[in-house]
Amino acid sequence: MPVDSAVKLRQLPSRTQAVNTFTWSLKEANVAAHLQALVTEIEADPEWCVVITENGEPEWCAAGYNAPFTIPFMRTNEVMVTVKRRNGYQAQERARH
Repeated sequence: MPVDSAVKLRQLPSRTQAVNTFTWSLKEANVAAHLQALVTEIEADPEWCVVITENGEPEWCAAGYNAPFTIPFMRTNEVMVTVKRRNGYQAQERARH
C-alpha cells in the first residue's frame, strides 16, 4: 500500500500495447518524438492499429524507471501505445491457411 495519500492504485483492464524503449530524458519533446515514431510504425503495420480515445488521440502512456541521479544515456524510459488487431485481419489470415 502507498505511504503517500496522493498515490492511488487502480486496476487497469487487460490490453495489448506496443512499446518503444529509449534513453535520456522524459521531457515532453523527447516523449512526443518517440510517441510519434511508434504511432507511425504501428500505422504502417498491416496487422495492428492504434486505439484512439474519445478525444481523437492515441491511447498511450510513458514510464521512466531510473532514479533522477542516473546518467542520462543509461536511463530506461518507455512510451506505450494501446493497439488492437485491424478489422478483418484474423479472417484474412485464416483464409490463407
